[in-house]
Amino acid sequence: MGAQVASPGVLIAHRRACGLLTDVRAAGCAKKVPANTPAEQVEILADALAVAAKDPRFIEVTEQRIRQPVLFMRGDEIKPMLVRQMHEYRTLIDDIGLQ
Repeated sequence: MGAQVASPGVLIAHRRACGLLTDVRAAGCAKKVPANTPAEQVEILADALAVAAKDPRFIEVTEQRIRQPVLFMRGDEIKPMLVRQMHEYRTLIDDIGLQ
């Protein structure tokens, strides 16, 4: 991991992000930082999550034990996917008559 860590701030965020990322994938949902989070801190956390998503042990546990794919996306990448899924779920809900 040493070569991938740009600063002590990223290392700390990486250690915290590993647990957060595990929680995120196990729950099958995305997490959002508070709106007033400074952009620099958002970037540090996003970079740490990207590193954590490439961690061999995390990948093994997530894919082999939890049986979920490891998928890391930054906010600008995930929004179109979430919008598409929202429309798909709305269609499904309408099709089966749930309100």
